[in-house]
Formats: sequence, structure tokens, C-alpha cells
Amino acid sequence: MNPANFMYETAIAFLAALAVIVAYQMLTGSINLRGLLQDGNRNLSPGRIQALLATLTGGATYLLAVKSNLQAQALPAAPGELLAVMGGSHAIYLLGKLKSVL
Repeated sequence: MNPANFMYETAIAFLAALAVIVAYQMLTGSINLRGLLQDGNRNLSPGRIQALLATLTGGATYLLAVKSNLQAQALPAAPGELLAVMGGSHAIYLLGKLKSVL
């Protein structure tokens, strides 16, 4: 096994273990998720839901780009569309937050 494959497999194993640990702690309540998608008045916040979904979708999109280009020696550039969607998503969230403060 060459060193690059060893490092790759070690990194994948570490990230998988980390994901399992975080998921376990979320399911058992060690990581408090109460109020994650609620605003200050304990109402469901569409802005937070939208920001969470956009972030998860953007992360998954980038991971798929990385997976499809494993032979490269560097990470792929983030697609311009992804950056535009992420920027727009967070701008909408911040505008909603600004509206609730004022």
C-alpha cells in the first residue's frame, strides 16, 4: 500500500468515526439540539431551516465534486453556482434576522 492510499483510508476512517460519534451524541441528547430551528420566540424559523438545508446541500455538492476527482492532487474549486446559492441563502437569513431585530 502506498502512503497516499494509506493517508486517504486513514482520513476516511477518521471522518466516519467522527460522524458516528456526533450522530450518537445527537441521538442520546449529549449534543443539545433543542431550539436549533426556532427563533427567539420559540417559533419555527423558516430562515434557519432554509440556511440549514442550503448548507447541507452545498456541503454534499462539494463532497460529490471531491469524490468525482479523487486522482487530483488538490481540492477542486467550488463551483460559482454553489457560491452564489450559499451567498444568497445566507443573505436571506441575515435579512430575516435584521428584520426581526428592527
